[in-house]
Amino acid sequence: MRAVRPRSAARTTGFPAGAAAGATLQVIYSWAYGRGHMSKTLTFKVGRTISAPSDAIWQVLGDFGTEHRWTKTLDRCDRDTAIPRVGMVRTCTLPKPLMGRSFVREELTEYQPGSALAYRLEGSAGPFASAASRWSLYSGDDGGTHVRVEGFFTVASPLATILAWPIVKPILQRITRLVIDELAAFVTARQVAPPQSRAHTRGLSAPAWRPRPPR
Repeated sequence: MRAVRPRSAARTTGFPAGAAAGATLQVIYSWAYGRGHMSKTLTFKVGRTISAPSDAIWQVLGDFGTEHRWTKTLDRCDRDTAIPRVGMVRTCTLPKPLMGRSFVREELTEYQPGSALAYRLEGSAGPFASAASRWSLYSGDDGGTHVRVEGFFTVASPLATILAWPIVKPILQRITRLVIDELAAFVTARQVAPPQSRAHTRGLSAPAWRPRPPR
């Protein structure tokens, strides 16, 4: 009598290696899909206290559309209105591509003079369907000001929640901290610069307003 060879565990259960891997991916996708629907918006927060009064910071931050004066993360910005207001759009070129973009167009969605502003990116951002940011200022008892930045991202695919966000989030936090540091350095330099030399410091005079060309 010929001996019967025992079946492998994979064949006994009816799941060959390929099918098992496919089932695992399906479980991951289902879990990610569920998480994506439970929390469609992904967020991060970064903050820092700057040794300057809030009005001095707002003079720089509130001039929406001229950020290239004080941060190296933007090469050039133009805005479609002379004075910042809700609905205005700024167009900025980036020194190097970020999340598949070499330039960004962002609409001002909130503008509270002296305290907060928010803007929304036009179009998608890499694996995310939408992106928005909000800057807010909080005066401290010691004369300093706490600057808080919040980022909001809507996932384009459920898998972005577990595959892309853990990688992108710390990168965005690091870049945002650097931008806040640049803002602090710029504001501090303005405070210590003699009045007669301020007009010659980098970015003190905003570029002339130019209307946005028709699309």
